[in-house]
Amino acid sequence: MDPRASAQRRLRHLGVTAVAAIAIYATPATGTDTPGVWDSFPTATFDLRMLTKTEATTLPYRITDGDLECTEEVEADYTYVFNFFGDVSYFSELPSYCADTSGAAVQFGVGGQATSCHTVGRYDSTYDDQIWSLLDKSSDADPSKGVSLKYLDGDSCSGGVKRQLTLNVECYDHPYRLVSASESVFQKCAYEINVQSYYGCPQECPITSNGLCDGHGLCMMELNDENHGTPHCYCNTGRGGSDCSQKVHDKHTSSADSDEGSGTGVQIAFLIILLLIFFALVASIVYMTLQVMRYRKETTETYTAFNAMGTEEIELHNGASRENAF
Repeated sequence: MDPRASAQRRLRHLGVTAVAAIAIYATPATGTDTPGVWDSFPTATFDLRMLTKTEATTLPYRITDGDLECTEEVEADYTYVFNFFGDVSYFSELPSYCADTSGAAVQFGVGGQATSCHTVGRYDSTYDDQIWSLLDKSSDADPSKGVSLKYLDGDSCSGGVKRQLTLNVECYDHPYRLVSASESVFQKCAYEINVQSYYGCPQECPITSNGLCDGHGLCMMELNDENHGTPHCYCNTGRGGSDCSQKVHDKHTSSADSDEGSGTGVQIAFLIILLLIFFALVASIVYMTLQVMRYRKETTETYTAFNAMGTEEIELHNGASRENAF
């Protein structure tokens, strides 16, 4: 493989990605854009609409952070309630001092901060595409890692800085799991919440009733030159299809199964031969035992008959001797 060609392909991939990002942030979403769907990235499409909450019948998106160990200050504990592509009005248990429920995320204090409540980000469907980015921020970004959403235009904090919230959705084989919440140590009044969900995976890695890639594969980025940057399901041995739901014939597996079956047949044949030898030995021992018993019986009978004959001869001889004496 030509290293220069490989490098050129990667540069083209990065160039397309950069152009797409500039186009996304330069213009608002058009009338054909679907809120909650990011389909303007060159090599992958994302759909987080399944994570949007519209009513309080399910568990809310709620998490409490704490003090950051890497800073000298002691940060207050805050609870965050948020939503994906919607507001927080679905959560009926917000504190009474949280009067504004139009934001996509609110932050309210606990303990000594129990009277403070702020909107930390808002969602505007008109600019839906502008809040998306890949979770992987490296130069050769991997879309199979997941996506990030950034909610801006929150309430002002000290110094007039607007609060903002970043939702990181890691691609993970699980419907939804809250991981952590924290305040940024690099940017003032910026907050971050990390979650895991297979809805954060690109749609090129399908979800079935068994989970991501049908539970029989991994969602990963293609590394070859032709399709570099495109994610898809890498299926386990013996599985195939775009979602790994199909059982396929694998020559290596079949060969292994054949060898295993052949080995099993040899073992069974060897066991049968051993059993036959064992039964032959048992039969030989039984036969020899019977023969010995028969020989002993015949010997005993012969010895008894001989003794009987000798006794009769002695009696006859004694009788004849007595007759001669008279």
